[in-house]
Amino acid sequence: MSTHVTDITDLLWFEDLTDVHLVLHSYAGILAGPIAGGAADRLSSISLLGGFITRSGECLLDVEPDEVAARYRHQAESVGDGWLVPTDPSFLTQWGVTDSDLAAWVGPRLTDFPLRCQVEPPPSTRSHWPGCPRPTCATPVHRWPASRSPTDELSPKGGTAMTWSPAMT
Repeated sequence: MSTHVTDITDLLWFEDLTDVHLVLHSYAGILAGPIAGGAADRLSSISLLGGFITRSGECLLDVEPDEVAARYRHQAESVGDGWLVPTDPSFLTQWGVTDSDLAAWVGPRLTDFPLRCQVEPPPSTRSHWPGCPRPTCATPVHRWPASRSPTDELSPKGGTAMTWSPAMT
């Protein structure tokens, strides 16, 4: 988790990128606060497209539906040497991909991922949001099994995924 935050903030720094419109999807949504905390002066906006939001101390599996969290843990334990979550067709079902052409395109592009990304809370998640520019819009883009808008910290599992674009500072 912290490696992903560092990779993105370092990329912004070493490539001297400014006025960046950062778009985060799914798991990457939980990286928004820490990235903003480390690179706010380089960002023009952050958009979450079906991105997850966690409260301070929460990890991704805390906001995933219980059955998904259990499946990820089981996959890691049973076929991933205890640390890797191998992808399989159940991910397409979980994400509601029913079109056969889309499934044929997406399926081969799925990549295995470390369980640690799912169970490690982002570093200081909530403390970075106050340093973020304020949200200017929140528009439902897709019904996901679980996610939160940064403007609704109390939404339960099963909320609507949001696109969130901060105002330019």
